[in-house]
Amino acid sequence: MTTTPVFYAVPAQAYELLLDRLEDMELAAIVKERANQPEIEVDINDL
Repeated sequence: MTTTPVFYAVPAQAYELLLDRLEDMELAAIVKERANQPEIEVDINDL
């Protein structure tokens, strides 16, 4: 009989590092996706 894990116990610090790394990977994907888009000049006073 094979059992499937129901959850994984991970130390809080390791979990936080994992979440930070995942966020960094998501942001890197956005940067790569937008890398070749044209730049748009914006005047701060127009905002």
